[in-house]
Amino acid sequence: MPKLIGIGGVFLFAHNTERLAAWYQRHLGFTFGQIAHDDQSTTYYQELYYRDLLRPEQKLHTVFAIMPAKHELSLPRNQAMINYRVDDLDGLVQQLSDAGIACEPIHIGLDAEGQGKFTHLSDLEGNRIELWEHLSRAEDEGAAHMMRAAVAEARAFESWQDYQAALKRAIAPLAEEQLQRRVVPGLRAPGEIAEHIVFGRALHLHRTLGERAAELAPLLRWDDADDPPHTAAEIVQGLDLTWRFITDCLMGGSPTDPIDPERDAPIVQTIWGLLDHDLPHAGELSLLLGAGGLPGVEI
Repeated sequence: MPKLIGIGGVFLFAHNTERLAAWYQRHLGFTFGQIAHDDQSTTYYQELYYRDLLRPEQKLHTVFAIMPAKHELSLPRNQAMINYRVDDLDGLVQQLSDAGIACEPIHIGLDAEGQGKFTHLSDLEGNRIELWEHLSRAEDEGAAHMMRAAVAEARAFESWQDYQAALKRAIAPLAEEQLQRRVVPGLRAPGEIAEHIVFGRALHLHRTLGERAAELAPLLRWDDADDPPHTAAEIVQGLDLTWRFITDCLMGGSPTDPIDPERDAPIVQTIWGLLDHDLPHAGELSLLLGAGGLPGVEI
C-alpha cells in the first residue's frame, strides 16, 4: 500500500519572518534562501540534504522554512516541537548562553541510535526547540558510566541525608537532664557526644574551607573544657549549619565533572573525615540513649 517515506519539509509560520530567520541564522547556523511574495512578505528556507540508506546514490532533502502567517498566531506556541541534530551540543549551548538565550539543562537519554544528549529552548516567537547530539559508541559507554556514577552518588548522599535527619530526631526532644545524664560515671553524657559531633564537623570544614567557613567559628569552641552545655535546640541548629556547608561547599558539581586532583583531593579527604568522625560517635550516642530508655539514632 502507498505509505509515507520521509519528511519533506518543516514549516514554521511567523509574525515576523525576517526577524525570526535572523535569530535562527545567528544562533543555530542556518543559511537561508528567500522567496518574495506579492504582498511584500518573505519566506526564508534552507534545504538540508542527505542520502537514502538503501540507495546511497540517491540524494534527498528536507526543507526547513519560515513562512509568513496568514492570521494571528496563538500563544503559547508549544503544541509541537522540532528536533534539530547538532554537531556540538555543549558548544552550542554555551554559545546560546553567551547570547543571553536560556536552555534547559543538558540530559542524556535514549535515541533511535543508542544514546543522545538533549536540551530544550524556545525561539523568539515561542516555538519549542529540541537540540540533539547523538553520542558515538565510546561516548555512549562513557555516558552510561556517568549515569551509573550519578545514581551511586545520589544513593550515597541520600543515605547521608537520612542519617542527618535521624541524628536530629534523636536529639531534638531531649531535655537538659536527659542530655547531661551519665549512664556510667566517667563516660561522656549524650549531650557532650552530640556537641562533639558538631565540633568535629566544624573543625573538618573549617580546615578545608578556611574563611568561607567563618560562620562556623563559634562551633569550634564547643569542645573547650569551659564551654557551657548546649540545649537540644542549639545542637540541632549546629547540625543544620554544618550540614548546609557540607551540601553547599562539598557536594556541589556533578559526577560527570572532570576530576581536578588539586581541588578535589582535599574535599574527598574532608568527606571521609566527616563520616569517619560522625558515625562512631553517633553509634556511641545511640547506645547511651538506648541504655537510658530513650530512642536512639534510627535510620
